[in-house]
Amino acid sequence: MLNNIDFSKFKPIVVLPDFFIDRIIQLKTKEHFFESILQKTKYGGGSIREFNAIEKKGGNAVNVAYALATLGVKVVLFTIADKVGSAFLSNTFSKFGDIIKLRITDGSNGLTTALEFHSENGATENIMLNHLRGIANIGPEIINSDSDLSILNDSSAVVFLNWGSNNKGSNLLEYVFKNSPNSSFHFLDPADIDNRKSEFKEMLLQNKDNIDTLSINENECNSLCKTFDIEKDIINEKNPTNLQKIIEELSTILGMEICLHTRAGSIWSNGSNSFFAKALETNVVNLTGAGDCWDAGYILSTVAGLKIEDRLLFANAVASSYVGNIDAEPPTIEKIKKLLENNTLRKNRL
Repeated sequence: MLNNIDFSKFKPIVVLPDFFIDRIIQLKTKEHFFESILQKTKYGGGSIREFNAIEKKGGNAVNVAYALATLGVKVVLFTIADKVGSAFLSNTFSKFGDIIKLRITDGSNGLTTALEFHSENGATENIMLNHLRGIANIGPEIINSDSDLSILNDSSAVVFLNWGSNNKGSNLLEYVFKNSPNSSFHFLDPADIDNRKSEFKEMLLQNKDNIDTLSINENECNSLCKTFDIEKDIINEKNPTNLQKIIEELSTILGMEICLHTRAGSIWSNGSNSFFAKALETNVVNLTGAGDCWDAGYILSTVAGLKIEDRLLFANAVASSYVGNIDAEPPTIEKIKKLLENNTLRKNRL
């Protein structure tokens, strides 16, 4: 099925609005890191040198746009940035040529320091320290011309990301979804909503007719469960069948499709039906950005018209390829095709 699809011929996918410059610090265990801090503070401070640091593009919107462009689909990215950030973005996306258009409004992009902890047993965790700056207040003004509106009207999908960091996110989301055609796939991944979960609940209920799919991880799912008085702790829930029931319940309440992506696999439900797709096994070498790659895979496979089971598999494959790549680069479509061909349980499905 994938071999017969030319992704470059799709209408552009519009992605917005957040952009961060990320510094990722790769550490050993939390205990080792905290002990190193304690030892230094005993003597008034000092340098801790035994870690790796990487500076790269960041922000959910930028990461999803980059992953989609790497997969070979046309993308338009709406965001804000200062002069340094604009140059950073232009340089980052220059290799894609005309496949991507940057619509950058003057403002202050965010800054992130991400701490990645890698334990001796192979487990990995990440904590992100965000300085939001202008990202905290991005409203409809970033769609500031007739040309911008025509881009929305000619989109195959409109992808709204990181609502949780944007105090004007509800206004911007309503504006872009209402100003794009019903045929355009409207996708929302809110990022961490815990501090604003009641507000997020109200926004979802008010805009449920304009949102096709809500994409969440375990933390965001737990926040929604608390908001709707569903007494479940899904982080400690290991049974896919039980997780499917939880997502079905949330989907029924909200009246929209929901995708839950976890390290173990991903679940989709529309309230009536649900599917689970186990994650592809890989050696995890990086975490920051894995959810963004999953989103990109799901968005592209939806635009391509794949069946829901195959969308989950495709998205899992994109995420798996990313977390196993030591260079922290999302995969090309050719790499995903090979990965799925080698997945003997599913190789005849795609």
